[in-house]
Amino acid sequence: MPFRLFYIFYLSSFCLYSQELTVVFGVVKDNTSGELVEFANIYIPETKYYTETNDKGFYQISVPSSKSVLLKVSRVGYETKSVYLTDLKGKSRIENNIRLEPIINQEVLITQEKKSDYMIRESAKEFSMMPTLSHNIESILPSIALGVRSSAGGELSSQYSVRGGSYDENLVFVNDFEIYRPQLIRNGQQEGLSFPNANLIRDLNFSSGGFESKYGDKQSSVLDIRYKVPTDKLYSAEASLLGASIHAEGSTTLFKRKKNTFRYLLGARYKSNQYILNSQDIEGEYVPRFGDIQGLVSYDINKDWHISVLGNINFSRFSLTPQSSAQAKGSLLFGILSLNTYYEGNEVDYFNTAMGGFNLLYFPKAKKNNFFIKLQSSLQGSVEAEQFDILGYYRLVELEINNKDEEGREVKLWGEGIQHRYGRNYLQTQLLNTEIRTGLELGNSESALHHLLQGGVGVRNENFFDRINEWERIDSAGYSLPYKLGDSIVLNEVIKSKNEFDNNKFSGWLQDAISLRSSGTWNFHFVPGIRFHYNSLNEEFFTNPRLRVEANPKKSDSNLKLWLASGLYYQPPFYRELRDLSGKVNTNVKSQKSFHFVGGIKKEFRWKKLSASKFHWVSEIYYKKGWDQISYDLENVRIRYSGVNDSRAYAIGWDNRINAEFV
Repeated sequence: MPFRLFYIFYLSSFCLYSQELTVVFGVVKDNTSGELVEFANIYIPETKYYTETNDKGFYQISVPSSKSVLLKVSRVGYETKSVYLTDLKGKSRIENNIRLEPIINQEVLITQEKKSDYMIRESAKEFSMMPTLSHNIESILPSIALGVRSSAGGELSSQYSVRGGSYDENLVFVNDFEIYRPQLIRNGQQEGLSFPNANLIRDLNFSSGGFESKYGDKQSSVLDIRYKVPTDKLYSAEASLLGASIHAEGSTTLFKRKKNTFRYLLGARYKSNQYILNSQDIEGEYVPRFGDIQGLVSYDINKDWHISVLGNINFSRFSLTPQSSAQAKGSLLFGILSLNTYYEGNEVDYFNTAMGGFNLLYFPKAKKNNFFIKLQSSLQGSVEAEQFDILGYYRLVELEINNKDEEGREVKLWGEGIQHRYGRNYLQTQLLNTEIRTGLELGNSESALHHLLQGGVGVRNENFFDRINEWERIDSAGYSLPYKLGDSIVLNEVIKSKNEFDNNKFSGWLQDAISLRSSGTWNFHFVPGIRFHYNSLNEEFFTNPRLRVEANPKKSDSNLKLWLASGLYYQPPFYRELRDLSGKVNTNVKSQKSFHFVGGIKKEFRWKKLSASKFHWVSEIYYKKGWDQISYDLENVRIRYSGVNDSRAYAIGWDNRINAEFV
């Protein structure tokens, strides 16, 4: 009798349990081609309910029927889709067919891997309306990123420094290609258009320190820019007194085959700061002319192979015929000193650069353990020239200001003289980069343990040829300074040199992004990695281990994120670091070395008195220690290095950013 009662109770419990589940079934199709999608993941987040489609795209999953259910559907090569099921109570079976939107190409699939919370991310629409005088996207970084300040070049310059570092310590990537800037620019007036074109950008990611091993060998920051992958035809044009720009984008199929998609993204820009420069302290004839043309074209050879080409031609020309300048400092109480200068001569500079990049990606579809191999190569070249011969006659006088004479009356002459500056500086640069990258995924994004192994090896050839001829003569009250007895004239400063050298740099990196979905209340993300580098010029070899740890609660109304990052960041010398103040190249200069420690938090909160939308708070504390640093002089945006590893440095601080929508 007890056994019979237990058996009846067991059956009733089983029937009751089965009534609490609803079977959801259907097929998953490609929304573009209509083909059935195999091996798609269908699951309820943070639960045990999970299944996959079979080779015919069919799936079947049992879900709780007591409440509404959120199903997520994911597959490599497709955008993840959320499906909401309601009113399931009392239903034993329900059919639900699903269509997935394919990711527009395999390149996007690689680049849209999980972006870490320690990086500032902005889409193009977020910053497209921010006004900048330089027309360069880097000018907005002080407004959106942590620890970034504008350079000494003012509003006309797009250069920036991060947490005490120089502009040369910042990495810039566009679609995984490292971008370089002209080396001879000495002030913001000469700066033209930087490589990134705002009309072509999809989004950008920025890290102020503690970045991953895949990003390269510099000390301060990384700016990672991704260009659009067009799906529809789109054109734009704009013009103003400061310049103009046009762009075109679109996609089409070739050879009447749907999967062989050809995409193009083209842009041209022109900039002239002439109206702004006419208000400078130095009056004269300013003729700045800057422009560029660039394009990105891509082609899906088949479902596994993808090819893209990125090209850019950039020209910058700046000429100045100065006439006079007047500067006054002081007060009515202690007197006013006025420096008046009249000029002869002119300056003509040009900075022309070109870049071509090639990218071949192999990313086959797989049921699991997805992997990719990517070959990328780029060639960048530049021709730069500074040509100036300017004679300045200056008078330093004391002025007396009264109500009758607004311009003031000269009451005392403090000094007068001549400053003669001459320069004929030329630099030719050629950089050839080649790298092979690969990645392997173990598990899927919803499994308890997920790995994304990535690595790469690369070689870079650098060729430089420069000719520097620059001097300055100062004549004060008829005496050349510095003064020397005799008939000879001693110039105040002379730099004459001629250098030509080659350098080969070999690098490699390996990292593993580990996602751990624990049974507790927190999820964790670890990214251990290592970089190695060999420099043939000074025969230096080094390895840089790096580690980043992230944690976030599974359920958090404030979307809380925490992270720690640490590692070694060595920066091999480039052209400017190798050249000392006399213009000579020191090939024995070693890499500048630094250690980073960063701790950060990201959180959302509400303050209804100020805004109905959420506030986003990002905060980081950081410590940077540097050794074997190369000291330098900074004049406007011109950096002149000592050419030796002669200094040490450290930086410590706390950065915060809070933003919300008020309109």
